[in-house]
Amino acid sequence: MSHYVSILTASLNEAGNIEKWLDQICRMITYEKLSCIREVVIVDDGSTDGTIDLILHRVESFPVPLRLIQRKVRMGTLNAQVVGSSTCISEYVLVMDCDLQHPVDFIPDFLNKLEDNPDIVIGSRYIKGGYNRWPAYRGFVSRTATFLSHVLIGNSRAIKDPLSGYFLIRKRMLSNLIPYAGMYKPLLYAVAISHDPKVVEIPVRMEARESGNSKIVTNPAKVVLKYLKEIIIFFKNSR
Repeated sequence: MSHYVSILTASLNEAGNIEKWLDQICRMITYEKLSCIREVVIVDDGSTDGTIDLILHRVESFPVPLRLIQRKVRMGTLNAQVVGSSTCISEYVLVMDCDLQHPVDFIPDFLNKLEDNPDIVIGSRYIKGGYNRWPAYRGFVSRTATFLSHVLIGNSRAIKDPLSGYFLIRKRMLSNLIPYAGMYKPLLYAVAISHDPKVVEIPVRMEARESGNSKIVTNPAKVVLKYLKEIIIFFKNSR
């Protein structure tokens, strides 16, 4: 495989998950012999629960460079992903959560699609074979937000899961999202501002969190209203 990939995640107080996630990534890279993965980059927004120490403890023994970007204040997941992507050394960036909601078992499926030179490979919950194990209120938020994106952003209508947080993308497409770094879902805006991107969807399952609480969905109605306001502003500014 001629393409190289950086794995990128954002963390905030993930002490209950980060060690297991790193173990899974380590095993995947080693046993699957994924030589195309050049590094793992973690952007942390000021964890105070020991997450930082758990990451730093693994740096020396990790099979690929493990880089930690520490930020003292919470600036949001999209901001962390955009900033982190600008430091990545690979042509492609695989974005995923480190809270175990995005199973690492699907990483080879993403990488196999690189043979087709895509711009974006999306881990989709809403195509055949994909699903999630989230509580009903999380599913409501996701489905409602997806419907709104299809209505207001034309580029997203052919994509079943334009709000997925588990995706592989050309680095330049993600790092170009700096003007939108305070917004909600990077994949949607990467698609929206791109001219005819080559997009592939693969089925994935999204698991429930094993430890801790979601940083996003605490009040479903509030999240939907916030997202609606944001996407309307984007829609108006892009016309």
